[in-house]
Amino acid sequence: MGPTVYIIDDLVAAPGKGHELLGLYREKYAPAARARGMVLDREIVAPPLWLDELSNRLLITWTVAGAAGWWGQGVQSRFDPGVAAFWDEAAPLIASRARYFGTAEADIAEVTHV
Repeated sequence: MGPTVYIIDDLVAAPGKGHELLGLYREKYAPAARARGMVLDREIVAPPLWLDELSNRLLITWTVAGAAGWWGQGVQSRFDPGVAAFWDEAAPLIASRARYFGTAEADIAEVTHV
């Protein structure tokens, strides 16, 4: 299987939109992500309650197997018009978003040896 690469979506919801944003992400983004070989690791809602007048942060972590999994999902997403359509639809619910990639320190040499 090789090392695990983590893909972390860091979404700050527009005020009062955290629950709606997570629902849309689960409904419209997650199925295609799974089809690209991504495995949902966890969803973290911060703070741990839905805010009506402030922003929730959603940290959604996916895993893929090694460098091949990381490159594979990335290439597939670039050719999937549904990805851009999802982010366009979600835009009014998002104050900011970022995506991070990482692996365990012990796996760096294997992940970068491509």
